[in-house]
Amino acid sequence: MPFVQAKARPQRAGWMARRWGIMLHWIAPGPAAKSGRRRQDLNDAVNDFDVDGLVEQVSGTKASWVVFTLGQNTGMYASPNSYLESIAGPGHTSARDLVLELARKLAAKKIALIVYAPGEIKAVGSLHSPFGWNPTNQRLFQHRYTTFLREYAERYGRYCAGWWIDGCYTWQDFPNSARDWHLWAKTLRAGNPNAVLSFNDGCFLHDHPYPLTDEQDLLSGEAHGFGLTGPLVKTNDTVRTFSFAKSYLDRLACQAHVVAPLDNHGDWIFSGPGEIVPPPQSLEFLSEMIEHYRKIEVAITFNVGIYQEGLLGEQTLAVLRRLP
Repeated sequence: MPFVQAKARPQRAGWMARRWGIMLHWIAPGPAAKSGRRRQDLNDAVNDFDVDGLVEQVSGTKASWVVFTLGQNTGMYASPNSYLESIAGPGHTSARDLVLELARKLAAKKIALIVYAPGEIKAVGSLHSPFGWNPTNQRLFQHRYTTFLREYAERYGRYCAGWWIDGCYTWQDFPNSARDWHLWAKTLRAGNPNAVLSFNDGCFLHDHPYPLTDEQDLLSGEAHGFGLTGPLVKTNDTVRTFSFAKSYLDRLACQAHVVAPLDNHGDWIFSGPGEIVPPPQSLEFLSEMIEHYRKIEVAITFNVGIYQEGLLGEQTLAVLRRLP
C-alpha cells in the first residue's frame, strides 16, 4: 500500500505530537447511567449531562484534547441541526447544544475538542430516505450528509479543533473510492480551516495504518489496546504489537496516532451495570508507555468509559490524574 502524501501536517496536527487526550463514547441518548434507570428521551438525557463536572474532571489531568461523539447509529445527535429537521422532521437532535457547550468550556481550560461523527448511516434505517442512502449510488447521500455536517462545522467554528470520522471502510455499500474527499474536507473545515481531520477505516485493526486521503492530518489509529512500544492488534485470538519502526514513522504522511480503550474491560462503550472498571495496566506501565510514544512523537488517545450523566469513573480518573 503506497503512502499518501499529506498537505499540511505541521500546521494542523503537529500540535498533537508528544501529547495525549481522551475519547468519550457518549452516543445520544447516552450509555448506561451511573445511578437509576438510563434515560431514553434524547432531551432528558442531554439536559442531565453534567458539562461542568466533566470539564472539571478532565482539566485535572494532562489531557490536551477530548474526542466527543456527536452521534452514531441511533439516529440521534447531541446538538441541534436545522437541516436534519428539514429533511427528517423533529426528534433526531437535542435542543441543548451539548457539543458546542462542552467545546467552549473545554477551550476555557485550554483543552481542544475534536468531534467524532460517523461517515455513513447504514445502521440507521429511519434516516436512509431523508439522507438519500443508496448503496448503488451514494452521490445524493454524500451531498445531503455533508450539508448536515457543514451546519455543525460552521456553528462550532474554531471551538472545533478537528473531526474524527468513523466508518470509512472499504465495503460494498459505500466504498472509499466513491467518496469525494475534497468535499468532505471542505465541509469539515468550513468553520475552522485548521481543523485536524482523521478518517477511520479500522487502521491498525484492519492492517491499514495509513491515511486514506491527502486531506487527512491525523492517523485514525484504532487499535485493540496499548502495548509498551506500539498499539496492540488482535487477529482471531492472537494479540501482537505493531512496530513503530523509524522507517514507517519517517514516511507516514500524517501525524502518527493510536486510540484504544483504556478501561471498561476494553469495551468502547459503558453498558453497565455497576461502576466503570478501571485500567488493568499499572500506573508505571502507562507512564513508561506515554514516555516512549512521546519520544517518537506519536499522539495517544485513551478511550475512557463515561456514564450517561456525563462523568468519568472515579477509579479511572485517579489514574488519569497521575499520568505524565
